[in-house]
Amino acid sequence: MRRYLFAFLIMSIGLNAQESKVGTVDVDYILSLMPELTGVQEQVKAYQTELSNGYAQKLASYEEAVKNYREGEALFTLMQKKNKQDSLLVLENELGQYQQN
Repeated sequence: MRRYLFAFLIMSIGLNAQESKVGTVDVDYILSLMPELTGVQEQVKAYQTELSNGYAQKLASYEEAVKNYREGEALFTLMQKKNKQDSLLVLENELGQYQQN
């Protein structure tokens, strides 16, 4: 029993002797030193503007289609209503996909 206790004591001392080294990295500092960062930021802003403009155009066309549907809803036949609703659903799905991008 003493041997086991002594072996356990030796092992625990050996494990405690190992130092763990932990460090931190300042990613913002490292990225700020990279000269390519400015060009990439400009590309991201241009892409963001492009997406925003495209989304605004799709949203405007969707709102216009909804407005037209509501104005003429009383005059449409059942088949025309179904076709218009289907096209509105397609536009709504496209808006959802565009918004995810």
